[in-house]
Amino acid sequence: MRRAFWVLFLSLWCLGSFVYAAAPSITAFTPSSGPIGTVVTVYGNNLAAAPIVTVVNGVATSVNVTTLTLTIAPGTTTGPISITTPDGTAISATNFTVIPPLTAVSVTAVPASPQGVNMPIIFTATATGGMNVQYQFWLYNASASPAWSQLQAYSTSSTCSWTPATLGNYMLSVTAQDGVTNTEVNTTLWDTITNTPPVTAVSVTTSPVSPQQVNTPITITAAATGGTSVQYQFWLYNASASPAWSQLQAYSTSATCSWTPATVGNYLLSVTARDTVTGTKVNTMCWDTVTATSPLIALSVTTSPDSPQAANTSITLTATATGGTNVQYQFWLYNAAATPTWSELQAYSTSATCTWTPSTSGAYLFSVTAFDSSSGLSVNRTLWYSITVNTIGTPGTNPVDNAALVYVPGGSFTMGSPYGFASNGETQQVTLSGYWIYKYQVTVAQYRAFCAATSRALPPWPGSSYSWSNYSDWTAPALQQMPIVDVTWYDCVAYATWAGVSLPTEAQYEYAARGPQGNNYPWGGTATASDPYNGWDQTKCANYWNSYSQGISTWPVGSFPAGASWCGAQDMSGNVWEWCADWYGDYSATPVTNPTGPTTGDYRVLRGGSWYYGGYGSEVDFRGAYRSGDSPVDCWNGGGFRCVASASPGP
Repeated sequence: MRRAFWVLFLSLWCLGSFVYAAAPSITAFTPSSGPIGTVVTVYGNNLAAAPIVTVVNGVATSVNVTTLTLTIAPGTTTGPISITTPDGTAISATNFTVIPPLTAVSVTAVPASPQGVNMPIIFTATATGGMNVQYQFWLYNASASPAWSQLQAYSTSSTCSWTPATLGNYMLSVTAQDGVTNTEVNTTLWDTITNTPPVTAVSVTTSPVSPQQVNTPITITAAATGGTSVQYQFWLYNASASPAWSQLQAYSTSATCSWTPATVGNYLLSVTARDTVTGTKVNTMCWDTVTATSPLIALSVTTSPDSPQAANTSITLTATATGGTNVQYQFWLYNAAATPTWSELQAYSTSATCTWTPSTSGAYLFSVTAFDSSSGLSVNRTLWYSITVNTIGTPGTNPVDNAALVYVPGGSFTMGSPYGFASNGETQQVTLSGYWIYKYQVTVAQYRAFCAATSRALPPWPGSSYSWSNYSDWTAPALQQMPIVDVTWYDCVAYATWAGVSLPTEAQYEYAARGPQGNNYPWGGTATASDPYNGWDQTKCANYWNSYSQGISTWPVGSFPAGASWCGAQDMSGNVWEWCADWYGDYSATPVTNPTGPTTGDYRVLRGGSWYYGGYGSEVDFRGAYRSGDSPVDCWNGGGFRCVASASPGP
């Protein structure tokens, strides 16, 4: 009996020792991750779901089962996963990852809507949940047939590129598919494609103006012309620093940047404007001088007598500096007709006056430099002052576009007319400084050269009506001396900027057309209450009677020399309406000097009438005082422009 007890005891002791000698454990999962419902094989030791001990010939033996199959059930999280063995031992492991189900997909576009025509757009889809997700991209265009087109079939790539060729509203549809469960989710995104004007120029100003003083904050302000969602980048160049270039502001929608100079010297500011829709960039740079003494902040120049002058009349130039210590002045003269073109009238001297006598008529440019000799630095401010010694209609040429110019001397006149339907009866007293105006309207050839130089698209083809049907496009030889048409106000401003000139103000246009005597038409006539159209002559400009009614559109510029204005400018009436710089608004009740019109408005001013006007008593459109207007984004086959310059353009 005692022997049987010890045999049973030893057997149970051995059995217990054998069973617990190897603790249950998990060594691996196949697969290592998956969504709910995944069948997983678990590898480890002592994982059997059946009894783990058998007795063979009276000896207890452990069955070490190393694999177990289970299914990931709903509600399971990313771990740990627990398994309880038959002996009640619980084991767990965290090296199996439960993939959440595919629940949503989102999509973004770079750049964001609205975008520009012919500019690539990158779409990026982002799925929430899922495993081995694939993405499908479709585009909806209501104006296409079929309306739906596939941009990308199912692929693991979550990005897709598309370049719109036309304006319009487009819908993007993105579907994400779970590669394990085959579940799908979808989202849509509307994109608007516009053809907004690209950024064409950027200007920069500083406050205070250069030169500035050490440790004084300087605010730099940039202003872009054109563009959509413009961002600005500011850099500073300091030759004495290492590295010489430093970034003041990365690309940002903020057009202002502040900088405080710590040392004296000359600094170069570089400002870049970037259009985030079209991707175009423009850059400008300006020098800033920082001094430690009372800064030289301004320089003004006056002449006695005032410009314009007659030949052989002595002109005294007087310079006045604001700020600075021991200022010296230098005077130079530019004469395009002389060799060399530059000549020094006075070397650096403390004398602020200089006398010069022109021997011939022409356009002269004076350069006056003030130099602060006490600081020993190049702390100077140079201002240009144009002296013209011209008679009316003195010719010139813009070297950029080879446009012929005529000179309009400064003077005063009554702008508008109280008679007839011309300016709604409004008048104002205007005084203008002398200026140059294009003798002819800007031609097709000149505008094509501008487009080629700036990679700008040509305007829309005017169509097949009237004599346009004789040609196929802007390259036709017979069109090259025609005035350019179908240009918006913004197109005209871009051209003027490229040519180094500007659009005429409404006052400049009317004065060049009517003169100080206030001609009713460029070639003459005096308006009265009983005869507001006095002087009208349909043979002196392109109008309804010799154009529209004859199936003709525009005429080559200068085709009606008998209709030239008092200063020699041609086609100031007829041929094409001409854009002016001003917003359309009311005239001033008090005398004004060099007016530029309202600061805001809905329409830009148009002057001159066109080839399809003048029939049935509408000769009012050709009066020098007549004003019209249109939205600056509009264009048509009877609208063009010419330019003006405050000084004869050139080097």
